[in-house]
Amino acid sequence: MKEAVRGAEATIVDVCGGVGVGGVALALVLRGMGIGISIRLVVVDLRRTALERAKELSGEVLGSEAEVVEADATEVHKHISGASMALMFGYTSPHFCPYELLRLTTSVAASLKSSGVFVLEEHDRFGDILMRIGYRYVVPEHADEDMITLSIHSRYDHLRGMTESFREATGLRGGKDASKALGSRRHSGDAVGRIQGC
Repeated sequence: MKEAVRGAEATIVDVCGGVGVGGVALALVLRGMGIGISIRLVVVDLRRTALERAKELSGEVLGSEAEVVEADATEVHKHISGASMALMFGYTSPHFCPYELLRLTTSVAASLKSSGVFVLEEHDRFGDILMRIGYRYVVPEHADEDMITLSIHSRYDHLRGMTESFREATGLRGGKDASKALGSRRHSGDAVGRIQGC
């Protein structure tokens, strides 16, 4: 971080900053590092009421109001250039589809100086959302009149964003259940749930 904030002034951009909690906290951390720089905080969000609160909060905590930009996060580069750091904090990234997130990161990168840093708090969507809420343990992969194929998730690796699963097919002919195991063939689903190596 020290490399990113060298010089007399450091500009921090809080992307999708809402009321500016993340940007204010980062500004406090940088002040606490004792590197003697002036910090300019810019909060970018689409919500005008949140931005008004960001000005109040930054004024109360930092002693000066943040600059606010009411804009789409995928167009940060149109409003800011030469920033030292950008931050996207909180459960924000799931609001963007993969294409929008790519546009957002590209826009933020274009708003930074060459030594700038983008701090993105990303959540493990597959683990946090799908594995803990509903999509968990037993997943029907295929079903028709003759056969149902189920994936049984046995373990989730949070570091790799992968599930370890077993598949079993159950026949439904003649009204009787006849189970035939496909063996303990393990397969992994990546962070968006695709199946690999089956």
